[in-house]
Amino acid sequence: ALYFIISDRPWFSMMFVGFALATKLQGIFIIPLFGYLWLKKGFKLYWLAIIPLAMFIVYIPSLCGGMSFKTIFNQYTGQAGEYKNANYNSGSLYVIFSQYNSDKTMRASVDYFGIPLCLIVLIGTILILFYKKVEITKVNIIFFLQKIP
Repeated sequence: ALYFIISDRPWFSMMFVGFALATKLQGIFIIPLFGYLWLKKGFKLYWLAIIPLAMFIVYIPSLCGGMSFKTIFNQYTGQAGEYKNANYNSGSLYVIFSQYNSDKTMRASVDYFGIPLCLIVLIGTILILFYKKVEITKVNIIFFLQKIP
């Protein structure tokens, strides 16, 4: 997907994002790049419609085999709810709260505030890049967060 976006072939890029999302939910982490490209007028929002189409193409063999749509799309809720711990020995802000993982109230509050905080930081980063007028070049697309002071 990254190769095709820097090669100015967004249709193929969206197709590969759809393939990635169809196989693993972590493919969503490339979506903020397209948000930044949209702000800089280098991306059309209707191209995002290709993502569900590509996902459907990947699901055709499962559907032909008798699997229901509900089962296919439940994989995403299953992936999101599979890991109850916010940190598995990784370097992140959740390390601070790892001692409270057994306390359900504390864990719920960390989850409740953590996701909106991540969205605020992500949107803030994109806006900083936009207002700093970071140019869209192949290098800057690959190193998306390179120019933040």
